[in-house]
Amino acid sequence: MSEVKKANFSDSAEIEEMDGDLVISWSEGILNRQELSVRNDLIQWSRITEENKQKIGATLGWGALGAILLGPLGFALGAFFGGRKKYIYVAASFVGDKKCVLELTPDDYNLLFTIAPTPETVVK
Repeated sequence: MSEVKKANFSDSAEIEEMDGDLVISWSEGILNRQELSVRNDLIQWSRITEENKQKIGATLGWGALGAILLGPLGFALGAFFGGRKKYIYVAASFVGDKKCVLELTPDDYNLLFTIAPTPETVVK
């Protein structure tokens, strides 16, 4: 299951596939639900790799991106289980200066790759 790992607009954002799109949603109050669509609102994105995670983390202003993605416990568990489930991490920039790190399943990553604009080297 894909997740929003870190976002500058909400601590409880969720991502789901809806009608061939990936939609990030969160609440701002009791009756105020907000959404971002990969198809309509994504400006830039970049797959996070070991080689570029420091540069992307600095660009997003989140410092050590590895700690955000896994944390010490997640790193230990990932090493212990040998990566039984594979996830792909993506830094994304949306309209309205909304930025987030997504943990995507391979299927959701393939959908993002298909519907999103061309990836950029660094998310601004």
